[in-house]
Amino acid sequence: MDPLYKNIKGRMKEAAGALSGNDKLRAEGVAEQAEAEIEDLAGAVSDKASELTDTAAEKATGYWNQLKDAFEEGKEGK
Repeated sequence: MDPLYKNIKGRMKEAAGALSGNDKLRAEGVAEQAEAEIEDLAGAVSDKASELTDTAAEKATGYWNQLKDAFEEGKEGK
């Protein structure tokens, strides 16, 4: 379930519980909101990790190509 939808659903449950005096429903709403925040943060961490991995791979490829070119130039006596 989408974290935004889960957050909204949690807010609605929390409000309904508060209005009706149902502490269990209110607590479920608060828990759903917390779960939505965690899912959202986990997604952000995953996205950042993927971005960093891509950047590292690009840099490693660039360094590898530089080393390969330098080796080829050395073999050719340049």
